[in-house]
Amino acid sequence: MLSNTVSSDHMTIEVLCPICKKYVTAVVPRLSESEIKSVAFNHGDHVLVLEYDFEGNIRSIYAMKINKMPVGKEITCPRCGMKVNIPETESQYEELAYVHDDHVLIVYLFNKDTYITDVIDLAPGVEVLGRKNIISQLIDILGSKNLANVLFLAFFDQKSIIPVPKEALYLTRKLLVDLGELNMLRVQEGEISELPKLELPYIESLLFSVKNLPEREAIQKLSLGIKLALKLTAYVIKFNESGHKELADEILSMIQDTFLKSFIKDLVKIYEKEWKSV
Repeated sequence: MLSNTVSSDHMTIEVLCPICKKYVTAVVPRLSESEIKSVAFNHGDHVLVLEYDFEGNIRSIYAMKINKMPVGKEITCPRCGMKVNIPETESQYEELAYVHDDHVLIVYLFNKDTYITDVIDLAPGVEVLGRKNIISQLIDILGSKNLANVLFLAFFDQKSIIPVPKEALYLTRKLLVDLGELNMLRVQEGEISELPKLELPYIESLLFSVKNLPEREAIQKLSLGIKLALKLTAYVIKFNESGHKELADEILSMIQDTFLKSFIKDLVKIYEKEWKSV
């Protein structure tokens, strides 16, 4: 899984290592148009190397083991002058990495006598993550109540601008797109204090039920919970408007989740007071 955030002067890149299956994030410089750059991540016994372009697209990704054996032919790092040893090998091709302060020396070994080298910058500010899903990350930034209000505006209001702080802007837009809200113009940079302060225990309960799940599963479960509330609310409103209040009451009586039942009743009241008059 790969993702990135692009600003005027930097890119925040998130990538999954194919060897250890850990996620890493790094803030890397934004490139000039048509420029391509490689950066490396130190994972202890191996390095992860990714190549990205000026738009933040990841062009390639690969990983290789770090060579720590002090035996073999001695060569010199072309950047820092440090001496390293490359082992003799019987294989046709091998890739080895040597971590040197702020860069990695890569040796492409074709046989014991033939090799080429490359030097790649280590990505600054790298954090190896135990991988929180996007919902958990947003709860950390916004708080569960504020994130619940963001979701309320996105899916149950559908008129208002959704203000979120800069540090949550990309993640919020990504989550809403993943959940099916495609109008990103509604999500704008703003202050948390600008969000409504509705008590939304149903949405909060959904958030807490999925915050520790794998991301895809979490988004699917959250989406189902939102769609269920929307669908049941639509049925209740439809039956009320058609004069079949007994059917609306029957739907509500079958809902065992007290948070969901209260939420639907509140949505119906909001519709009757505000949305219906628009």
